[in-house]
Amino acid sequence: MNKSDRFCTDKGSTKKNNEEQLRYRKLTRKKHLGYYLACHLYYRNEGSVLNQSYQNTIYCASTLAPTQGGLSARYCKNRWCPVCQSIRIATLINGYASQLNEMADPYFVTLTGPTVPAELLKKRIKEFAGGWSLMRQTKYWKANKPSGIRKAECTLRPDGQYHYHYHVIIDGRENAEWLISQWLERIKGSSIKAQDMRPVRQGEYLEIFKYFTKLISTDKSAGKERRYIDFERLDVVFSTLKGTRVYQPFGGIKAVSEEIDEEGLVGEESSEEYMQLWRWMTD
Repeated sequence: MNKSDRFCTDKGSTKKNNEEQLRYRKLTRKKHLGYYLACHLYYRNEGSVLNQSYQNTIYCASTLAPTQGGLSARYCKNRWCPVCQSIRIATLINGYASQLNEMADPYFVTLTGPTVPAELLKKRIKEFAGGWSLMRQTKYWKANKPSGIRKAECTLRPDGQYHYHYHVIIDGRENAEWLISQWLERIKGSSIKAQDMRPVRQGEYLEIFKYFTKLISTDKSAGKERRYIDFERLDVVFSTLKGTRVYQPFGGIKAVSEEIDEEGLVGEESSEEYMQLWRWMTD
């Protein structure tokens, strides 16, 4: 091997090591946020139906163990967990990307209704699901067979209100307009000004695979923006949406499983340097 060959090999090896180190640093940041989030959800919401699930998130990916394929970890599989959510998002994008890219004229549609207090959130979820189901039984739907994917999302609003809504990617402008018109007829109190539709460029569909609820709230009431996490109200969202469907493909779009292996690989195959037993501490 001449000098130039050695230089290329070392340079390539350094690049791989840097990428590998970056991957584990990203995992560390996600684990740190997940640990902080889960501890507060667990200790601030005693008696919550999700108490055991919050505890599982505290220990999610706490140990990385070497296996034949690389480093593996045990996951909590909860929707609020940053570690598990990143795996779930990557799985959904890989599964739906090629299907959504085949759409001829995709539109991003937002379907909303008035905000509701916590005690009416479950009723609102059922109302939206019922309205959607009725739309799929219409003559128009059966004749045109629109394709797309629907995602449910719930965000916190001031004064104890909750904003439950749908994001939909649907093929065809006519189908998008029909969707909104039907929504206005079926969802009581819905306003045309609160609905939205816009054409989707290739790759812009990634927005639909983000969070199903924002973890960080913003308060601008004092004239200065303050960012915080409302753990008690997040528990209301997580508890109410427990067992509900977040993603629902329709038409020619095939469903992709959101399930995460209870114990799976952390990422790509790791080098010998990283193939050790690692335990999460605090940092």
